[in-house]
Amino acid sequence: MIQVITAEGTFTVPGTAEDVHTDSTGLRVTYEHKTIAHFRRWLHWLEAEEETTNA
Repeated sequence: MIQVITAEGTFTVPGTAEDVHTDSTGLRVTYEHKTIAHFRRWLHWLEAEEETTNA
C-alpha cells in the first residue's frame, strides 16, 4: 500500500514503491499498468505494509 500525505489529508492506494512515479506534472501511482492516483501536490509519500487485524 502507498500512503500519500497532502495538505488535505492522507490517502492510501494499492501498490508498492515501484509503482510511484514523479515528474513535472506530479506524483502518479500505477497499478497493473494503469494510473490509479495522480497528485499534483503532495508533502510526502511512503510504502506501508497492509494492515492486518487479529480477530
